[in-house]
Amino acid sequence: MALLFVLSLAMPSDSVTIVRSSSAWSIDTCQRSVFVRETHLFRPGCRVLMHVPTCAAAVTGMHQPPGAWAWNVVDTVADGRLWLRYAIASSVSRSRHVQIVRAYEPANPQIDGRISAQPWNGTSGGIIAIWSDSAVEISGKITANGVGFRSGQRSWNSRDTSPPEISHEEHPRDFGHGEGACPQGSKAVNVHRWYQGGHAGSARNGGGGGGNAAGAGGSGGMTSSAFGSAVPGSAGQMRGASELANAVFGSAGGSGHGNDLDAGDGGPGGGLVFIRCQHLRLLPGSIIGADGVNGKDASHDGAGGGGAGGMLVIDADSIVGYGALSARGGHGGSTHSTLYLCGPGGGGAGGSILVRSTLPDGVRTYLEAGTAGAARISSSPALVTDHDARPGGHGLVVTKLPEWQDRLPMRSKPRIYCADSVVERGRATTLWVDDASVVRWLDDVRTISADSCQTPPIDSGHWFRALITTADGCMTIDSVHVRPKPTAPTLIVSIGDLKGRAGDSVDIYLNVRMTSPPSATVDGTAYVSTYARVLMPARDGGTIRQRRTHLMLPFRLSTSGGSTYRRDRLVAVLGDSVTVQISIDSVVLTASSAPVNLRRIHGTFTLEDLCREGGRPRLFDGESAVSIVGRTITTDAQQIYVSDVRGRIIQQSSNPFRHMMNVHIDDGIRGLVFVVLSTDGWMRSIPVWLSGSD
Repeated sequence: MALLFVLSLAMPSDSVTIVRSSSAWSIDTCQRSVFVRETHLFRPGCRVLMHVPTCAAAVTGMHQPPGAWAWNVVDTVADGRLWLRYAIASSVSRSRHVQIVRAYEPANPQIDGRISAQPWNGTSGGIIAIWSDSAVEISGKITANGVGFRSGQRSWNSRDTSPPEISHEEHPRDFGHGEGACPQGSKAVNVHRWYQGGHAGSARNGGGGGGNAAGAGGSGGMTSSAFGSAVPGSAGQMRGASELANAVFGSAGGSGHGNDLDAGDGGPGGGLVFIRCQHLRLLPGSIIGADGVNGKDASHDGAGGGGAGGMLVIDADSIVGYGALSARGGHGGSTHSTLYLCGPGGGGAGGSILVRSTLPDGVRTYLEAGTAGAARISSSPALVTDHDARPGGHGLVVTKLPEWQDRLPMRSKPRIYCADSVVERGRATTLWVDDASVVRWLDDVRTISADSCQTPPIDSGHWFRALITTADGCMTIDSVHVRPKPTAPTLIVSIGDLKGRAGDSVDIYLNVRMTSPPSATVDGTAYVSTYARVLMPARDGGTIRQRRTHLMLPFRLSTSGGSTYRRDRLVAVLGDSVTVQISIDSVVLTASSAPVNLRRIHGTFTLEDLCREGGRPRLFDGESAVSIVGRTITTDAQQIYVSDVRGRIIQQSSNPFRHMMNVHIDDGIRGLVFVVLSTDGWMRSIPVWLSGSD
């Protein structure tokens, strides 16, 4: 069904509110959503008024009275539509023609400017809506005068003056009727005449009828006095008592009939003004109006009927002050001719004011109907007559407005609830739906009860859906996403297996990589150690403690790279083992690094080209407590000798130091040397690699 959205924008106090409109696609009462073309005109949280301006669809042939209205609030603007916060009233949602007015929300309690409405254009406009959750004080002018239903085109046909009798069928004049909530030619059931506009003037210069509203529109003046068989204009009809609370524009007056191209147009009807607040105060000089417009005068042709007054809906707990409320009908147009009297226009009906309580004495109301126009001829200046044109009926104050708090039914949207939307990997969770008549799960789940189920084990993110039927018959599909807890990526730190001969320099490669790119930079340090009697430091960065060679290797992984490596160098010596492990003792990350899981992969080193005796490699005895720090060697032996690879003594020491023997090897000695330890005649040798910086 086609809908229309109207946007009201607040302007400074000395300017007029601008009203813009946007067409929409359809309305979904179950989802509380409306598809619109221009969602940028709305924002979440803005207040709106839904209004049915015209009759129900002619396609069905059924009559639904126009004027249904309901407040609501925009909850979300997404996917080309507006999602409303409250349930959509059925009286509004069933209609084929709906407009939604974005309410003007005062930034402060006082409204001192001018607020008006865009004239009704057949699909939009004609309404001012003001919504405040507190008191409102009006010192300016809020007017919807003449912005309601539109007048028809002039009805004229020169042939009407020639035949002696009048044939309405031969000379149709429907296009001169004033516009109303229901078209003049509607075939729908129970279309009441009070929802139609003023009739066009009868043939031969008849005056147009006044528009209908709470009162009846006045009939237009009779046809020209040039013809003996004068025909009076059609009379209007006042609105039924059961539909006085329906918010309908004032209908337009009918146009006068003309054959001299000078008939008068009917006047447009008044619009609608809605004010919703807790307390309303009207200051002296303030005006809230929705008057109809006067019909146009004519010369030698029929004049137009006056437009009917519109409606003021004041939705407040209390009203005080001294302002004016007006919904008057427009006056009928007058005629001026040379020899014969032509039909003046009928007066437009007065509109209505809807409130919840009696208005205070200081607030003046103007609901008068428009007067009928006058007919004059220049040949008899003293002759002034209404030529059977009639004034409209007066409007009235209606106290049928219910409290606005009761018109925002909150109905929760049918949805799936989840015990845990994030679960441990491999675990299941429970889903359920509240306030549903029937629930049909659309995925592979285990049903627990009529409205609940258990998911299968969650190994990856999955959407679970259900077809939900509520008590009012609405069916909707809702979904919920369940996923496993995110796991940190794994940081893999590894050292490959190596081989070498005694005396070789051996490059140690530390490889660092992530199973997935890190979300932030990862900074850390890997601490590596190995057996010092087989692999010894070749640089200052390495140290020997407790028979272990220790290395410290810092690294960094950026978000753009998934791996890196670091290198250090050791020296292979002839110790007491053939194969030793190169261990990653620990990996320490900085506090700013992204969280990761750690995996360490150790490496091994194997000595090659060893001499063998009896199938076993010849190795040095390493059963001595020796500490090597740089070029200083400390041991518990009785004497220390330092020899080169040929067995020549380079340096020796037998001076005790704190019950230990130590020797400092001269800086000029480099390369592979052997430290020979002597205790009680037993001698043991340990290979040591000395670099230039040791």
